Amino acid sequence: MQLVLEQHPQILGHLVTGNHHTFVRHQVRFADKFVADFVIGGVTSMGVIWRLVELESPTARLVLNDGQASKELRKATQQIRDWRRWITEHFHTAGAPEDRGGTGLEGIRVNPPGLIIIGRDNPGAPTEAMRNEFLEENRIEIRTYDWLVRAATSRPPMRIGALDIELDESWDEED
Repeated sequence: MQLVLEQHPQILGHLVTGNHHTFVRHQVRFADKFVADFVIGGVTSMGVIWRLVELESPTARLVLNDGQASKELRKATQQIRDWRRWITEHFHTAGAPEDRGGTGLEGIRVNPPGLIIIGRDNPGAPTEAMRNEFLEENRIEIRTYDWLVRAATSRPPMRIGALDIELDESWDEED
């Protein structure tokens, strides 16, 4: 999936608010410590809003049978926390251009929102409460690859990012 999304960055770029420009960067290094799968930036009237993206396997589960987050989901969440901690501790480097030794994430803020794409839809699994908890407590959106396909194939061009709205299933039936 990493290679497909690197070759077609517009799929991920379609997900963020970016009324003026959208940037999709892959394999962003935070010094020699961490590498983000993707960092997506959307330029809005409020400046650049960067989103940290971690990809997990499409076959990974979101939740265990007891309703707890899976090992893969906990690992992905910790990675985003580590990236955020690095950004906080090295804020000037994070926002500096690459030609000046920075990561090139100009305008990045402390504690940027996160996105984890993991697994497939499982209507019977108790995921909604867990997703809401991760979003409220960690500012991390958890989505599946099925959601990614729906978001990428919704009516282009989207004026706002798919992460800013809940997709209406009826969109698939229109046109």
